[in-house]
Amino acid sequence: MLVSLLLALMFWSMRREMKGDVTLLTEPPDTSFDDVIGAVQAKAALEDIKA
Repeated sequence: MLVSLLLALMFWSMRREMKGDVTLLTEPPDTSFDDVIGAVQAKAALEDIKA
């Protein structure tokens, strides 16, 4: 029973994505690096990648 429910949910999810019912963001969020916890580490990681 559980397996068929999981398969049905997976099928529904894949069908929904293929159909295009997934809503996308129309405008970018107002979040910046300073608003995110761990922004210092993220900036350092990006600087390492940049170098």
